[in-house]
Amino acid sequence: MFYDYQPLFDDRDEPCKLLSVRDLRRASQTDRPALAGVARTLRTAIKAESGRTTPGTVAMQIGGVIGAVVLTPFVAIFLVEVLGAPAAVMPLVFIALLAAGLQGPRLLARARVRKSLALTAVAEGVCGSCAFSLEGVAPERDDRLVCPECGAAWRADRVTRPHWKTPTLAVNRQSFACWITPGVCSVGDLVTPDDRGRFVPTPDARLRRLRSALRDEIEPDECRRIRKAMRRIGRTRRALLTLVLLTMPTLFAARGWSVYRHESAAAGGVLLGVAAGLAAVVLIVPCCSIFCSPRATSRLLVNRFSRCGSCMKPIATPPADKLLVCSRCGAAWNLAKRA
Repeated sequence: MFYDYQPLFDDRDEPCKLLSVRDLRRASQTDRPALAGVARTLRTAIKAESGRTTPGTVAMQIGGVIGAVVLTPFVAIFLVEVLGAPAAVMPLVFIALLAAGLQGPRLLARARVRKSLALTAVAEGVCGSCAFSLEGVAPERDDRLVCPECGAAWRADRVTRPHWKTPTLAVNRQSFACWITPGVCSVGDLVTPDDRGRFVPTPDARLRRLRSALRDEIEPDECRRIRKAMRRIGRTRRALLTLVLLTMPTLFAARGWSVYRHESAAAGGVLLGVAAGLAAVVLIVPCCSIFCSPRATSRLLVNRFSRCGSCMKPIATPPADKLLVCSRCGAAWNLAKRA
């Protein structure tokens, strides 16, 4: 199954609703900066996961395109024959159905990552069902915190980074230079669940988004080794993608050379220039971070370099199959786990 639509359960095995965008928006507009920061983190995670390409989203988007092609005539006939709409509505119907087919699967990302969203919220001291702050809520006899807003119950020991005590650590930074540098992802995309299921920020594959204060803690030699190891992630797929994309500039170049020699030097020169431009764009692919996901980056840092996959602080090896919680950012990792 690409998606599992079973309901979300709280820690009393009672079904509870998914975090809604409206609840997160309400929490992000509060006058309490720490709570607003948690809500923004959760909204960022939803946005990042909505942009991920998974087998499920690809299959559903293909189905959406096919559905748009099949349904357009029937919907258009209904609008024209029954409702009296003008015949020119047919292209608009196709565009609307195609947009729904392509974007609909991404809107389901919240359901796909509902558990991680709930665990992230509760770890920060927020209800995993309605984003209501659990500050001041006393545990009941079964050690559960019951949300006064929606009644969802959560284990008290899940609250590992209460927002009213510990501010959220900023791992990455915004920079205009990074936006125009090949291979650097948007800060909003650099999040992934840790081994406890809580969404945490991760460094980019080139360490260019990482805050200078965190990067300066790493020795230059080790920093170079980390970057070199990260560049290896997904390099085979990047090379294959580059070869596939180079077919277009190759065809333009072949056609341009033929035109240059036998027909028109000016027209051939234009085609050769277009081929050179396309080749320059395609050759950016090997330098970028495509196929190097935040999950792969964090696992590399944890497994190979014994560093936190979020803030890159050195972590000691815990007992087998035990989670180690980073003392600085609160991310939890299992060093025995592989990507």
